Amino acid sequence: PAERPKKRSIEDAVRAIIADNPLLNSRQIKERLLGRDYGFEKLGRFTIYSLLRRLGLNTREKRLYYAWQQEKKAHRAKQ
Repeated sequence: PAERPKKRSIEDAVRAIIADNPLLNSRQIKERLLGRDYGFEKLGRFTIYSLLRRLGLNTREKRLYYAWQQEKKAHRAKQ
């Protein structure tokens, strides 16, 4: 039997997806969340968009800035 991925909150999952690839749109983020890596079920595109708005990541520019900040933090932690 395949092991299920460790369940994390949807907010953390969305942040991880955006940090990995900030150029994805809400539909593509939804597809990743529904995939076997994250294992969420029954998510609508409007739900994802609302979540992005709540997190302050609803525009591509904001997602790029967030990803840049995360990369900068990771780089500082390595030093």
